[in-house]
Amino acid sequence: MFAVNQALMMVIAPRLVGRMAIATALFTGLHTLVGGRPDAALTLPGWLVVASFTACHFLCDDLSKYLVHRALHRWPVLWAFHKVHHSATTLTPLTVYRTHPLEAVLFSLRGSAVQASMVAVFIFFFGSAVDLFTVLGASVFLFAFNAAGSNLRHSHVRIGYGRRLERVLMSPAQHQIHHSVEERHHDKNFGTVLSLWDWLGGTLCLADKGEELRYGLSAGETTRMNGLAALYLRPALEAGRLLRDGAAAGAAALANRPRRSPQSARVRQTASVFHASRFARKALGGR
Repeated sequence: MFAVNQALMMVIAPRLVGRMAIATALFTGLHTLVGGRPDAALTLPGWLVVASFTACHFLCDDLSKYLVHRALHRWPVLWAFHKVHHSATTLTPLTVYRTHPLEAVLFSLRGSAVQASMVAVFIFFFGSAVDLFTVLGASVFLFAFNAAGSNLRHSHVRIGYGRRLERVLMSPAQHQIHHSVEERHHDKNFGTVLSLWDWLGGTLCLADKGEELRYGLSAGETTRMNGLAALYLRPALEAGRLLRDGAAAGAAALANRPRRSPQSARVRQTASVFHASRFARKALGGR
């Protein structure tokens, strides 16, 4: 799927809203709203601006990943596409590439929105002092996270961080729980780097030592998700059916809604005027 998805994204990506367009629009909006640019950069040391931008970018990026991932599980139309990733019955480092192209588009738009927003806001307030603390070209936070074994979260290697630390940082073992077929593990551990969002959102599940996990979807669904054609086409067909059924249900509910007669509307209007006049008399001291 990796090669096919990369080819599709090469075609789709240039047609998506770019980071520069979003950043420019936000920068212009701030300039209009505030009425000019403050010169905060002159009052803060450069290292503090860089540290603040690096931390804010990391936190907003990780929170947005949690929210999008949670939506992919909670909304049936989006789950139709995301379950392509969860259909893997064996986790390997290549499982991260087992995704539907629509999911890749959603995460691409998410990344563009977050990065553009952070860049626009910080450049507006701090100008050319804005930069990232990086290690080998990666954010210092992501470098540390990968060094702690995050690349093994799609694997059979179980690495836990301990129950205290796992309330803040997402361990590989916790993400493996996220892929478990056990019902008690469903809709748990949506976070990428920080499990703090899961803790606050009530979706945290800590790793237990020696726990045996089985991965994939229900038996019937896993069987239907075999083969490239099924992985690409079946989610689109299922999402289309869900949208069609939802539209039909909404139209039926609208059609069956009791209609109010013009006479009842006039009665309600007269009653409203009567209550308003009584309230006015009381407010003015009358009866």
